[in-house]
Amino acid sequence: MSRKNRAVPKSGDTPPPEASYLHRDIISQVSACAHFLQSGFISAAGGTGWCCRYLFNSRLERDSPEIGPSVVVHTTVTFGREHLYSDPAEVQQLILSHLESLVSSLPKAASVKCQKWRYSQVTKAVPNCPRQMILHTQPLLICGGDGFTCSNFDGCIESALSLAETVRSHL
Repeated sequence: MSRKNRAVPKSGDTPPPEASYLHRDIISQVSACAHFLQSGFISAAGGTGWCCRYLFNSRLERDSPEIGPSVVVHTTVTFGREHLYSDPAEVQQLILSHLESLVSSLPKAASVKCQKWRYSQVTKAVPNCPRQMILHTQPLLICGGDGFTCSNFDGCIESALSLAETVRSHL
């Protein structure tokens, strides 16, 4: 039977066997550092030839003299794992030093915010799982997300649709 069509047992308070998989180390760790630049930088950097550019969300931001662009740097899973318990200030300095070595012409940031995610993306989805998992039926408790499909945006959407259908069928 396909993963999408497999019935989830309605077992009250007894979780399906796949629930034991949730206790395994299946989540990656990453850090990200946002580098907020001074306003006016875009006009000064117009011809830099960078392969990445800031994308404005709205005309308000684009036309604002107070809001500058930002650069967000995401680390690899390996880096996240190696620095999971490191001091956040040290991790931020490592990321910013590497960013500076890659883009030496990047101006000094007006502010910097570094964020560490202990639980980022799944590395291994729950096997043979139909996009969500019912843990309890009374009251209804369902798990969902990319950990029940695949670790990407489409997996999240696929799980969300399955969650919505499951909730609807229990109303």
